[in-house]
Amino acid sequence: MKKLAQTFKALSDETRLRILALLTQGELCVCDLMAILQLLHIMVECGHPLCCETRRAL
Repeated sequence: MKKLAQTFKALSDETRLRILALLTQGELCVCDLMAILQLLHIMVECGHPLCCETRRAL
């Protein structure tokens, strides 16, 4: 029951729902999501080695 409550709590956030909707359309980098959603960098943490500029350089 606790796991279900955590899932509903996570889905109650409008930004998280917008991210899920965007990702159903295809793969997006964290930097792309930040730009689309107009999020500040301090609000998002990625750390993925193929994120942003590294990914674009490939």
